[in-house]
Amino acid sequence: MIDIDITRTCPITGVTATKVLKVNPDKWRAYNRNELNIQDALPHLSPDDREFIISGISEAGWLKIFPIDADE
Repeated sequence: MIDIDITRTCPITGVTATKVLKVNPDKWRAYNRNELNIQDALPHLSPDDREFIISGISEAGWLKIFPIDADE
């Protein structure tokens, strides 16, 4: 496993963020060559981290789309 820096701009908030994620270099290359889907290449990452890689949507972006209702 190696650390890689992933930088994305959230399309919802417009904020650019960088995450440092651990990946298997061979599986990372396979994902980037469209040989593996992200769930198979990076199963150890959380769904939020995988979505960050795919779309750039941040936690703040998800909360803006789907606000948590304090009454629920």
